[in-house]
Amino acid sequence: MGLVEENTGLLYYINAEHPWTVLYRNGVACYIEEELTLRKIGIPENEEHLVIKNFQMLPGDTIVIGSDGRDDLLVGKEGNRVVNEDQNQFLKRVEEGNADLRKVYEEIIKFGVILDDLSLLKVTYNPEDSKTKE
Repeated sequence: MGLVEENTGLLYYINAEHPWTVLYRNGVACYIEEELTLRKIGIPENEEHLVIKNFQMLPGDTIVIGSDGRDDLLVGKEGNRVVNEDQNQFLKRVEEGNADLRKVYEEIIKFGVILDDLSLLKVTYNPEDSKTKE
């Protein structure tokens, strides 16, 4: 869950035990998180540990988030059921698809068979677009 200040590109967000948030900048995808800091919302005493993180987006940056279905893929050959355990594979799919969600999805299904629900969302920071709205 997040909010972007349109004028500054500052992203405020929380990640409640979901796959890490991806930054796509200049053709390279990376995670903006390195550790789990918040359990799922609704777990007792979780409110005491709520931390709203922030990340400064630059013009042209894209944030990509998705459900765990993005990683839960059957990648084994016939007769050899192997489930992907490498979360960095998703970064490769984002790069191959240039953060275009339709293309990212196509790259995911080329890589493996989706085993879980899959939701993808992206936000691109274009400060020039917000100026034209004023």
